[in-house]
Amino acid sequence: MKYFALILMLLSTSVIACSSSEQLEELPAFSKVLQSSATEKVDGIAVFVPTIIEGATATKLRISFFENEELILQTSVELDEVLKDDEEIYNEADLNGYSVGYLYADRTQIKNILLTASYEFPPTESDGIIMCGPMRSYKLHELMR
Repeated sequence: MKYFALILMLLSTSVIACSSSEQLEELPAFSKVLQSSATEKVDGIAVFVPTIIEGATATKLRISFFENEELILQTSVELDEVLKDDEEIYNEADLNGYSVGYLYADRTQIKNILLTASYEFPPTESDGIIMCGPMRSYKLHELMR
């Protein structure tokens, strides 16, 4: 009986688990400062991540603020696919294949922010269930280089 429970536990973990494989052909994520506030310490930042990874679509960007490895604050924003009209706004030649999310951050704290892009597979035709997809984590200060 204990072997049956062990096998069941292993199978259920693999069925529930989301994909995390890395692909070398993925578009690189990056960020761009859009505006500074009146305080000159807070920046409006656009974060660009690949729209499609492993057949899954970017949906949310989780923003985690750490202080000395302790999670202080966490929130998320929706990701929107960049449209052709948006490319002029960002002054980029080609943003085809990217989704964008926006945040405001104190520039002295940028090194403490971890971003996690979440992806979802499209619903299946047979049962309409949306499955979670891969996730990609980025340090904001590395995306700003």
